[in-house]
Amino acid sequence: MAIVERGFRSKLQGNIDLNRSFAIHLDIEGSSVYDFSCFGVDANNNLSDERYMIFYNQLNSPKNELSMRLINNGCEINANLLQLPASVNKLVLTASIDGNGVMGDIRKQNLLISQNGVTIFEAHFPGKIFQLEKSLIVAEIYKHNGEWRINFVAQGFVGGLSDLLKHYGGEEDTSVSAPEPAPAPAPVPMPVSAPAPAPNPTPAPAPSPAPVSAPKPKVGDTIKFGKFAVEEGGKPEPIEWQILDIQNNRALLLSLYSLTSMPIVRSSTYKDAAASEVSGWLNAEFIGKSFTSEEAKRIVVSRLTNKRVGLSFVKEDELPDLNTKVFLLSLAEVLRYLPDDDGKMEGKSSQKRVCKATEFARYKGAIPCGGYVNWWLRSSCERNGSAICVSCRGNICSRTLASSGCGVRPAMWIELD
Repeated sequence: MAIVERGFRSKLQGNIDLNRSFAIHLDIEGSSVYDFSCFGVDANNNLSDERYMIFYNQLNSPKNELSMRLINNGCEINANLLQLPASVNKLVLTASIDGNGVMGDIRKQNLLISQNGVTIFEAHFPGKIFQLEKSLIVAEIYKHNGEWRINFVAQGFVGGLSDLLKHYGGEEDTSVSAPEPAPAPAPVPMPVSAPAPAPNPTPAPAPSPAPVSAPKPKVGDTIKFGKFAVEEGGKPEPIEWQILDIQNNRALLLSLYSLTSMPIVRSSTYKDAAASEVSGWLNAEFIGKSFTSEEAKRIVVSRLTNKRVGLSFVKEDELPDLNTKVFLLSLAEVLRYLPDDDGKMEGKSSQKRVCKATEFARYKGAIPCGGYVNWWLRSSCERNGSAICVSCRGNICSRTLASSGCGVRPAMWIELD
């Protein structure tokens, strides 16, 4: 049995006998009422055949390739992947709150994958990783290069089940059957001489309800913007970003994961953040391949200052100011937006700063420790041949400039819609 963490990905073949069904057990420890669903979506990430949406009102797919058994605040789904139609490219396991409550109030979310009574994967996600979300994308089981894989996503979703359905191209059925009309009363005879009653005026149609505005993004939300391959040779997938700041309808984004790994520079000196290998990659290849032309127009050219912070244990260089679109955070920005766990800005370790790497970043050399990786900052260190980074434990440290073991977390300011 493997106990895995949020963001863990693995092939299913070799762990599970795909010729037989396996069980997915999902439950949430909390005070709300939770609904659980499994969406079978196509290669375009759309729920194109609603018969493959398994939930409390439809517990089986047409040929029982998927079936669900509801339990108290949980469910068990049995799946036979090889019997699914070719149109189903991914299974999305979700949970949503029925009624009041938010996912930040849950104590724990548990996910177990088993076969023949033997647990293969086990994950326990703490509620503190969520905030005001009303639903969750718990995990995805998907085809990649003809192989079935699993991704333990544990991503909060601001809306409820209805918004999740819209996200995957579906629509919640909110229709209610109309009651049978009462029989018409027998007509009352009218005297022949009585004038015919005037017809009732046709009532004016009711005005259409005003459209409901989508909730405005706020600091701490996670949004998707652009696409990047998370696996070597894989299909680009939406990039997840954390909103660190919002000013004048512009948002400062930081990638949720380290997307790749590369040296700051390959030389032994570093006096110009704009001339680093990372900056060159971010503002050329990364922008060119990861964003549509419309998305790229929303990325703002930012004026970045690189002054010393003054931490006693970091001998930091003061670099020139920088005009750029995509960048690494500075030490000052990390201490401001991702402070220590006690809320202070002294550079101690912090769970707010720890970061996981995509499979592509690990392929490029990012070295995980305890599930997390070091990630570069753009701040230089006076120690010859070093630059400042955030360690896998969330504290501030330094690494040699030519190191390829650090992850890269792009940051940018964008115009909000």
